[in-house]
Amino acid sequence: MGAVGGAGTWAAFSDSETSSGNTVSAGTIDLASIDDTQIDAGPLAPDESGDVVFDLTNGGSVSGRPKAYVENVADQENGREDAELEADGDGSGELSEVLEVGISFSGGGSGSGTLGSWAGSEVKGNGSGDGQNLIVSYTLPASAGNKYQSDSVTFDVVAVLEQQTS
Repeated sequence: MGAVGGAGTWAAFSDSETSSGNTVSAGTIDLASIDDTQIDAGPLAPDESGDVVFDLTNGGSVSGRPKAYVENVADQENGREDAELEADGDGSGELSEVLEVGISFSGGGSGSGTLGSWAGSEVKGNGSGDGQNLIVSYTLPASAGNKYQSDSVTFDVVAVLEQQTS
């Protein structure tokens, strides 16, 4: 008697298909320049204020949440008249100590304080930054005395769009 056996042969039907030419690409966030809009206010008297509106436009394909902050604050003393000489003995500019600045977004999110207190602070907007406005307001308070006459201050407003993650 003989035994016939197949050792290790197994067959089954199969088929394969290939998806070729696949591509994955990264999107972009491209905040349009806000350089065309500048704050150029003055000469301000105590209790005067104003605001400047910056249009935020994302030219990219990925939505972003806006934020803004102030940097490079630099006070200047631009000469002193009699009243300021009596009130300000050190002769340095100090307008940032008293100038009130607010930053807000049309979609929500705001912050305020004296310009000099903004170091390291930022304001985050709500929702997508595309199509929102960034509003920067400024006020020389009624309490500003002679010490601030003729002073000026320069500063940069930085707007950022950060990708919204889930």
